[in-house]
Amino acid sequence: MFQTPLNILLRWHPQDAPFRLMALLYAFAGLCHLWLADAWIPEWIVGNALFLAGILALPYSPSLLPWASCALGKALPLLMGRDHLNQSLLLMLIAAAALLLCALGGWRAARQSAALARDEKAFDLDALLHAPANSDAPALTDAFLIFVRGLTAAVYAMSAFHKLNRDFIDPTLSCASYGVEKLAAYLNVSLSDLPAGLLLRQQAPMLVIGAELSIALLYVTGRRKAALLIALLFHIPLTLTMAPAFAFVMLIGHAAFLSAADLRVFAERGRRFAPAIIAVAIAMTALTTWMHGGTDDWTMLPREALLWALLVWVALTPLPPRAIGRPTLPGQPTSRAARGLATLAVGLYLLHALTPYLGLRFQHTAAMVSNLRIDQGCWNHLVMPERWRLSDEYIRIDRVYFREPGFIAEYEDKVLDQLWNTTQVRQMRRNWCRDEVRPFFVEGTWRGAHFTIDDLCADPLPWPFERAGVFGEEVFEDHLRFQRNLPRTCPAACIH
Repeated sequence: MFQTPLNILLRWHPQDAPFRLMALLYAFAGLCHLWLADAWIPEWIVGNALFLAGILALPYSPSLLPWASCALGKALPLLMGRDHLNQSLLLMLIAAAALLLCALGGWRAARQSAALARDEKAFDLDALLHAPANSDAPALTDAFLIFVRGLTAAVYAMSAFHKLNRDFIDPTLSCASYGVEKLAAYLNVSLSDLPAGLLLRQQAPMLVIGAELSIALLYVTGRRKAALLIALLFHIPLTLTMAPAFAFVMLIGHAAFLSAADLRVFAERGRRFAPAIIAVAIAMTALTTWMHGGTDDWTMLPREALLWALLVWVALTPLPPRAIGRPTLPGQPTSRAARGLATLAVGLYLLHALTPYLGLRFQHTAAMVSNLRIDQGCWNHLVMPERWRLSDEYIRIDRVYFREPGFIAEYEDKVLDQLWNTTQVRQMRRNWCRDEVRPFFVEGTWRGAHFTIDDLCADPLPWPFERAGVFGEEVFEDHLRFQRNLPRTCPAACIH
């Protein structure tokens, strides 16, 4: 079948099994992500539609256009919809990397087809999609896989690093202890009735930090099986209680550590032990569902069963050590430039994840459920010094009223009790600015300066918030850089 260069560009994608597996996992993770109640707000509708179109197309053709639809579908809520989910950034970055891979590989295949056409030689799509031995398509695929592997290890490492703070290691405040309580409540058991229940709650902070750090270090040192087993054991309780989609987003990254040979071994073990794997998955899912007293969401049943099945499957499958930067396709040509670009991209993500300590942002830095505080007076990290913070971007409102003091006391208390940021201020105007409650008076401090605004509902947005960006006016006014619902007081219990 003869194809034009444009058609080849749009349809080209790597043919190796690991890439196709990652595309399938991406599609499944995308569906789990869209199932979250958090994902369905009006500002996300266009992005969600693009993302859904992309993930539905990926199983059939993980090529340029579906990846582009996924990347754009996640970029829109992140930049213009106050998307607060860390997984949204990860989904966008993986889709953008796959898009770049398909664009470069397709462009080179299209050039090759054009050269063949000029030489009056026949070419077809199948021959060009299956890269010849002298092609550098395998090097591009390796660079993509190295990026996703590095991103996966970086997320776990930075998540553990952010948790090295006073509040997280305090069991009375820690999100880890909160998670243990949530799991006990989900299973309808009392921690005090369990032999080591209270001890587990006490040690949960160190266990969580140790698990996340271990996953990252094991992957860096090539111990893939141990890393994957710990990750599955770590994510199963999280999926049941606090993060019903995050495990499946991270599975995309875990799959990047597998080669075609690994997948053949997995297939052999799957055929050999299928009855046992299925039986354990069904039994464990049935047990937790019975303890919970049923299910609140029917989609949790296949998701939980999948994680139990993977746990048993991985335990039964040998995975030899493989360094994080080792080529997936041994013997194939490599490209220092492509691999260097992948390494640089991971380095940039790590720098991005350190921006909370500069006071530049908090959201999308792997600091979720970490108890981390970077605001003045509440800084709690045990390693990073507060003097590194360039600016405190949180807005503190000390006096507020709607129309007249005491007119809406509930709203006044909410405004006074929380820290705010410029994105939230704009949303506050959209939610609360009605003629019957004006003027909306606020007085407080921002960036160390006092401000008084007689009517926050006035147009345009009054000083000082019209120049709200770090280096000037904000380009994406509804991009959420800092936490929502953050109390002014500290220490504070886990925010989830």
